[in-house]
Amino acid sequence: MTRRFNPWFLAFLAVAAAAAIYGVLLLSRAAADLSLAEILLRLPASNATTVHIDVAAIRQSGMADLLTGAAVAEDPEYRRFVTESGFDWKTDLEAVTASKVNSDWYFFIRARFDLQKLRNFTLSRNGACLNGVCSVAGSTPGRWVSFFPVTSRVLALSTSKNKDIIYNLLRKGGTPWTGGVPEGPAWVSFNGSVLEGDPALPAGARLFGKVLADAPRTTFSVAGQTGGLELRMISYHASAAAAENTKAQLEGVTVEFRKYFERLGQSASPGDLSGLLLSGKFTATGDRVSGAWPLHPEFIRKLAGGEL
Repeated sequence: MTRRFNPWFLAFLAVAAAAAIYGVLLLSRAAADLSLAEILLRLPASNATTVHIDVAAIRQSGMADLLTGAAVAEDPEYRRFVTESGFDWKTDLEAVTASKVNSDWYFFIRARFDLQKLRNFTLSRNGACLNGVCSVAGSTPGRWVSFFPVTSRVLALSTSKNKDIIYNLLRKGGTPWTGGVPEGPAWVSFNGSVLEGDPALPAGARLFGKVLADAPRTTFSVAGQTGGLELRMISYHASAAAAENTKAQLEGVTVEFRKYFERLGQSASPGDLSGLLLSGKFTATGDRVSGAWPLHPEFIRKLAGGEL
């Protein structure tokens, strides 16, 4: 069953190895030809959701089965692109960095790809290639897929109503991210007020989103710990006082959720979102707030299987 894009679920799936996140292309592995830091400087800086997945590292960790089993819907333009261009993320994709601003998607892809097949795909669908940049109508009316090779193993791609936004990825300037490049093989990062009242967030998570809406940068990632996996958050703020205030609010929301379940006479389950929301621990250090939530194996299994 197809599921619509959900930034909150994406954070967990990226962690659990959901490279199926839009099943797509994308880049991000630090490499001699283009580093992750350089890629981030080219991507949109304001009001953006950015996802990074080092697919090769996830495969090496033994999580490949979760990647192929995730039930997140792929972008329709990308599905068509994969089917008809000969590019297969399951075997050819190495790493990905992608940003979404409103309805526009920007991708960098590190992978094995055949540029001539990609061009043939474009031309066979009445698209055009000019000076190395190709554009073709997407499967959604009014949308375009555009791409160009950055290097022999790095592809820049966009899907949008405006086929010319691909040229935004040519720029090499930009402001370094607050807090620097996030660590880990899989993470999702939010800038601006993207989290505030986002209807794509599960109802229980929207309060956390509102608390974090004023943070210049908030990143979620997954890391291993004794006994399993852990969802981690780092949120940067304008001052130490603002960070302390955010920490207090996050703790307050967690307490309110706990009281709510107590009033209902229900206990939270570690295998669903209720258990996750009630298990957060927070600390503030300078202008940074850190959070951690243990990820129960059953919770990860349900996410990978599209049951949540």
